[in-house]
Amino acid sequence: MNVSLFFYDLIFRLLDKIFKKIGLSFIFKTTVGVKYINPLIGELPHAVIDCFEIEPEYLFLGVDFLSDEFSLLGTNVCKSPHFFLMRTILLKGEIRKTEYCRRLEQGSLDARKKMYISSKREKIFIDMFKKREKQIELNEYPPVKVYEVDKKLYVVDGKHRAALCALMGRKVKCEKISSDYLKDSFLSWLHSRIATNESFSKHNVFFRCLRKDSV
Repeated sequence: MNVSLFFYDLIFRLLDKIFKKIGLSFIFKTTVGVKYINPLIGELPHAVIDCFEIEPEYLFLGVDFLSDEFSLLGTNVCKSPHFFLMRTILLKGEIRKTEYCRRLEQGSLDARKKMYISSKREKIFIDMFKKREKQIELNEYPPVKVYEVDKKLYVVDGKHRAALCALMGRKVKCEKISSDYLKDSFLSWLHSRIATNESFSKHNVFFRCLRKDSV
């Protein structure tokens, strides 16, 4: 057991509750990228502008505010840590040894802080897998939310669902929202923290493409 990570996770969960209660957000930099406590992001239903089904190989991971060394921005869903986590659960492999869990404990999965992988968290992964697997078999799962930048579709909500559809050989039900989602004040604030940093060139190119699409 990683005791220091366990207490790090515990302290930050407490801080998250406190910041939510007082309605504040906090952004800080780490060795892997920009992190936050209590993100003040606008609610996702942004207006749905299209609904469709698509092969999962046409879906990509979106912004994560990690430096180029760690960022998964632009990674195909079928090659993502989320996909290999789903496959490991299906094959009853060792969840903690997956890239997904390694990144989660390192803090290099996305903009969330690093998290301790407890037995309870592993069970949550497995239970959610079983729930989503049944929903996908019945075609009754919540659509994956995507947005388009530079003619590519990026997943904003539903990475695990998209990955599981890929694993099961299914098309992915999608709801396309406007890329205005990325202009949310909190996300713009996050980007402002890395806009002049050469270590975040993937994100800076991405946001330039976003501005170009908006013209």
